[in-house]
Amino acid sequence: MVTFRIGAGALRRLELAFKIVCLSGIAIALVWFLRGLDVTTFRESIEDASPVPLLLAFGTNLLVQYLRAAGWRAMLAPRHGISLRRLVRLELTAQAASTISPAQGGEIVRAWMLKRDCGVPASTSGALLVLEKLFGSLAMVVLVVGTPWLIPGLPWWVIVAPFLFGAVICVLLLVLVLFARHPRDAQQSTFVQRVADGMYVLRNPRRMLVIFSFAVLGELVDLVAVILVIHALDIHLSLAESVLVLFLIDLMNLIPAGPGQFGSFEIAAVSAVELFPVRPEPALAFALLFHLQQQIPQLVIGLPFLVRVPFGRIRREPVGTRDDEFSVASPEGQS
Repeated sequence: MVTFRIGAGALRRLELAFKIVCLSGIAIALVWFLRGLDVTTFRESIEDASPVPLLLAFGTNLLVQYLRAAGWRAMLAPRHGISLRRLVRLELTAQAASTISPAQGGEIVRAWMLKRDCGVPASTSGALLVLEKLFGSLAMVVLVVGTPWLIPGLPWWVIVAPFLFGAVICVLLLVLVLFARHPRDAQQSTFVQRVADGMYVLRNPRRMLVIFSFAVLGELVDLVAVILVIHALDIHLSLAESVLVLFLIDLMNLIPAGPGQFGSFEIAAVSAVELFPVRPEPALAFALLFHLQQQIPQLVIGLPFLVRVPFGRIRREPVGTRDDEFSVASPEGQS
């Protein structure tokens, strides 16, 4: 039997090659989308934007960070007593780090701070991060799944995408639920067991519903931001069209790219808006303003927290609750 082993150096080269391909693709796509753009019309679209809806849209970003932090608190609560205030600050710190680092590097900062300051194992924070992304993706699907049928003339791939994406997410969640609930030998401590133990929330349907509810609320607030930005630019899109625009942007944002998703975010937003009778200049204006709405508030507030990260440490030991009885690390037969 022939086995293949990939060394650390080869993995780094593959990772670098993947990043180069992604960034090159983004650069080519940006050139393609910006060809023939009327700079004067684009500038006028930005200058004529109504300030009040834009300010309200920027304010919604902070509400989204609060809801994300509340979702993390719901995931961590069974084992780790961390205040919502601290998790909001940690969320802003992680988002600020992702804005200035490639491939959503803020999640590494989050995991490191959770381990250093709150005693959360890296395997647990990594497992919960996967669950957060999956529940957020499922929330996207719930909002968008019926909208393609309300919009005539869409390309076939736009109609199929929500159903295909939703099917993939549901299968992944089902597999992880079975994985997390599968009994294992408690005397062994392996990476796989630690990850399964970190997905303890999948053993509690009520807690899963709470986490999913926060994810849906977060998507609804993002939808409000989309509506406010298109209103500020006097772009006429229906509610169903706005939901589809948000879905396509979020779908593209799942792909790790450059710092703050700059470039890939604009491509997704322009492509989504141009599915409807909207000129390229207002579409690009929407892409830039909505992207700034997603990045600026959390960067301005989170960057001071990020700068202080290497100097602060507040240790809090995990607080166990009755959900600890599901831990695979517990001896079999004990509660």
